[in-house]
Amino acid sequence: MRIKVLNTFLNGRDRFTKDEVREVSEEIGLHAVSVGWAEDMAGRVATGKPKQASADLVVDKINIGVGDSNG
Repeated sequence: MRIKVLNTFLNGRDRFTKDEVREVSEEIGLHAVSVGWAEDMAGRVATGKPKQASADLVVDKINIGVGDSNG
């Protein structure tokens, strides 16, 4: 399956960069197209809409490695 990458993403060790056109397996191509990360260049599979998510990080104030531990 030939895809055009719409959003940069990682798949295992492979990095797919935005606007890159690639030949991939049907499995990878169908997944990337269905979640909206890529489009099918042949037009056989409809491109899904990527999910928008937000994340809030809560960082606790901690002290690591402070002090003498050599005796």
